[in-house]
Amino acid sequence: MEKIGFIARTRGELDAFKEGVIIIPTGTTEQHGPHLPVGVDSFLAETIALHAAKELSTRLPVLAAPTLTYGNSHHHLSFGGTISLRSETLIAVLKDIGMSLAESGFRKLFFLNSHGGNDEAARLVVRDLAREGICAAATSYWTVAWDALKEAGALDSGRVPGHAGGFETSLMLYLYGELVQWANRPPLREDASPKEEPARRLFVQLPGEGVGKDGYSDDARHASAAKGEQYFQIIVSQVAQAVEEFYRRI
Repeated sequence: MEKIGFIARTRGELDAFKEGVIIIPTGTTEQHGPHLPVGVDSFLAETIALHAAKELSTRLPVLAAPTLTYGNSHHHLSFGGTISLRSETLIAVLKDIGMSLAESGFRKLFFLNSHGGNDEAARLVVRDLAREGICAAATSYWTVAWDALKEAGALDSGRVPGHAGGFETSLMLYLYGELVQWANRPPLREDASPKEEPARRLFVQLPGEGVGKDGYSDDARHASAAKGEQYFQIIVSQVAQAVEEFYRRI
């Protein structure tokens, strides 16, 4: 991505970005049903962050940091294929990342999340970092893009973001189609898609409860690469807009 990534720069080159924004993508390593790889959230977080940074690169100094590929995923452990951090560990890791960047002179941090289990942790960390004099923001990609995705009919493909359903499968078919095992997609079933952004709904987690039925939230019958391309372009545009608004506000 034309050295848009933080890790592609030397320490000297990074000096030019100390007044800019560092996007910190946060993902997971967790099961995503029988047809998607366990790195879905990490792939999406990194790809969205890199493309948003590229879109913004002509207007402001911005880089995408290395993606955190582990998150809070205990509710997936029973299905296998999952590496999870405890909530307190995740918060500590995110705060350490933020403090390390600040020590190096980067004090405008944008945490971009792609896994529901990380959302609250990132927001708490932003509050703590502000007490240290660090300007920080946190959001999940679907939160900033919700209205635009809804208008584009994304809810017709299944839950947004859902888990290994029509929406995520569409994004993966477009971005990493070679990793999608389409023949293994879950059986068809009818699901009612919530019409409100997840953060606005009552959150319930019961003891021993996993994720949906058999580890996915809805089936992928309506998924397609064409839809994935449309959703991805919307997400990148909305994330880039949010990063720029954060930068201009400081």
